[in-house]
Amino acid sequence: MKAKLMAALMAMMTVLGATAARYEVTGTVVDDENNPVECATVVALGQSEQHGGTVTDENGQFAINVGEGERVVKFSFVGMETVERKLNVTNNMNIGEVKMNTSATLLEGVTVTGQLIRREADRFVMQVEDQPMTKGKNCEELLKKAPGVWVSSDNSISINGKKGTKVYINDREQVMSDEQLLQMLRAMSAEDVSKLEIVPQAGVEYSADSFGGVIKITTKRRRADGVMGAVRSSFNIGKGDLNLNPSFNVNAKFNRLTLSASSWYFHNFRNYFKPNEVTEYTELERVITSDSKIDAARSKAYGGQLGAVYDIDEVNTIGAEVQYYGSYQPTYLTTNSTMTSDDGSYLTNSVYDQLSRRNNVSTRLNYIHKLDSLDSKIKVLASYTNNYNTGFDDNHSSINAYGVQLDSIFRHQTKAVYNVFNLGSDLEKMFNQKWRLSAGVKYTYNDMKNHAYYDYEKNGAWIPSEGYNFDINYTENIAAAYLAVNYSASRWQAKLGLRGEYTAVDGTSGVDKNYFDLFPSANINYLLNEKGTYTVSLGYNRYISRPSFWEMSPMRLQISDYSFQTGNPLLRPSYSDALNLNFLLASRYSFTVGFTSVSDEIFQQVIIDPTDDRYMLLKHLNDGNSKTLTLTAYLPIRIADWLNVNLSPTYMMRHEHQFVTGETSNRHMFQANGSISGQLPRGFYYEVSAWGQGRMRFGNVGISSMVSMNAELKKTFGDKWTVSVHMSGLQLKKQIISGYGENYARRYDVRTYPTFGVSLSYNFNSGKQFRARQVESNEDSSRLSGGR
Repeated sequence: MKAKLMAALMAMMTVLGATAARYEVTGTVVDDENNPVECATVVALGQSEQHGGTVTDENGQFAINVGEGERVVKFSFVGMETVERKLNVTNNMNIGEVKMNTSATLLEGVTVTGQLIRREADRFVMQVEDQPMTKGKNCEELLKKAPGVWVSSDNSISINGKKGTKVYINDREQVMSDEQLLQMLRAMSAEDVSKLEIVPQAGVEYSADSFGGVIKITTKRRRADGVMGAVRSSFNIGKGDLNLNPSFNVNAKFNRLTLSASSWYFHNFRNYFKPNEVTEYTELERVITSDSKIDAARSKAYGGQLGAVYDIDEVNTIGAEVQYYGSYQPTYLTTNSTMTSDDGSYLTNSVYDQLSRRNNVSTRLNYIHKLDSLDSKIKVLASYTNNYNTGFDDNHSSINAYGVQLDSIFRHQTKAVYNVFNLGSDLEKMFNQKWRLSAGVKYTYNDMKNHAYYDYEKNGAWIPSEGYNFDINYTENIAAAYLAVNYSASRWQAKLGLRGEYTAVDGTSGVDKNYFDLFPSANINYLLNEKGTYTVSLGYNRYISRPSFWEMSPMRLQISDYSFQTGNPLLRPSYSDALNLNFLLASRYSFTVGFTSVSDEIFQQVIIDPTDDRYMLLKHLNDGNSKTLTLTAYLPIRIADWLNVNLSPTYMMRHEHQFVTGETSNRHMFQANGSISGQLPRGFYYEVSAWGQGRMRFGNVGISSMVSMNAELKKTFGDKWTVSVHMSGLQLKKQIISGYGENYARRYDVRTYPTFGVSLSYNFNSGKQFRARQVESNEDSSRLSGGR
């Protein structure tokens, strides 16, 4: 009886405690140089229990709900001395600035734990600074562990399987092809990253073509003068691959001046694979088979960055940066083809000697003026990007038809020049801890010039191939303005925004169009408990998908004797409406339900060449409307230090209606990636990961199921050296890409080979740690991306 009475009294006390008055305590955390401290832990304590807790935002600000009475608020951050403030909480209060000093001793062997993932109104924030998961990893490997992020076998990065995902590093969009972006991310150390922000549905502050969402990578903040950096290199070898990839980065801070520099280099000594192709023409009773070898040995890629940020005074900052990317890629394609029809057979042996060069230079300037102590600010941002691509192909085919030997010698050269200029201004006004307003105007100028000249040899003379030559100019002027309001109080977070874009297009290919569109967005997040470890979020966004310059280029890229890949200068933009519902459990497990409706969707389709029915074209078309239901889960499971499991499955149910064929169909598709990893004795770390997909089909292009596996064993030596050995790209079955039409079926088989490698990294520093300030950017230049 006594036990039951005590239980009843305890239950009454719990209810009374839960219904007691609670007030909001706000403030700002700074370091000993008055720089804001991001991701500091803030906890309010009573006599024996925690009354509230949070982490500071990028401006060092925090807001927690605390029960009435005598409380102690505790502030902690790795590498800094813990601070405690005693408060008598009787109403809402702002305690002003809390200063944290750098710790005089270095804490070694400390495992940092805490809230790995938090949900905000429109994004996941993944705190990775000083987490064991980053040790010895690069940024690509880190992204694979983020909720909803996919790094596919075709080198594309996406959120929940949606193409067109943009990647920002320190608020600067990375404008390059998928392969180039991954090369750069592989050269970046995950240990330099402070946090990842995964924005599945980008808001109005981003360009309206951000349908695939945004991934924001923020590097660590350092807080005093000094120099630090890292040197890394990896070497990989396999049956079809042999490459070397060194890189370095360095950051230096001298009083008000912050400098940064990085460089990387990638050299492929051997890189080949062997695809096979079969095309059947049912009405023509014709079959084409091809056996090819693609050798891209001796290809090189290299890049670098120089940046400077100068703090004029406490409220004014200027920054400048230049970034360069270059590549040299020779490709030697040999193919043997047989065309069999009712009137005989053609045997073709061909050599396609191809060389492409690319140079990309980007410059950025910005000015930032702080308006008040709440970190309200005005930004003026400008950038210019020039992308210059050239290609030279010398081709020779030997054809045996009806016993007669014929030689065909032909060549072509291409040049593509892209210029992108951005100018914009943004206002971020913090009214208080609850209300924030964002507004801005942006102007973007896109210019594309594509030129190609094809000719062939006949009787010792070169004759122009008039049907293939082209000279296309395309310009685009986009004027945009946006307004967004953020509200955060108690357990509610909301973000509402509206963006307007006026586009004027002028193209020699016949694409001339002026149009204006509005793009609304709304995101609401509710904390199911005080700590925010359980949340539910709902969001809606509208987007436009403008075709990239790469998709619009009519250049014909040889795949085999009788198949090409080409773009389409007559592509129109498509529009998407996206709805997203997310549940976050225990700050780790995420479940998302998404629905997307797309009109005038752009597909890459397989069609018969209208100029010659022997050839197949893989071409981009506006060919349909679609509706897609997506179910995604992110499940990181920690069993022990030596055993961690990370699973991320995705299911898609897609309804398509194609314009060209009139076909309506439902597709069920599945993807998943996962890993098993853990820490071993003596500083060793292991990881085995796998990526797989079921059969997928988009339009009339199908992709077979496949599974690829990777494995790594890593050893750390103190805080400076990390050595790893790894195996990657173990493909359990060959991949089959198929194309279907009314009177043809095409099958393209390709198998890659695993590679084995070793990597070495060394971190150095001189002086205290400091924050590597970065040049911000307002780039809306995703049109340059290579097919993303």
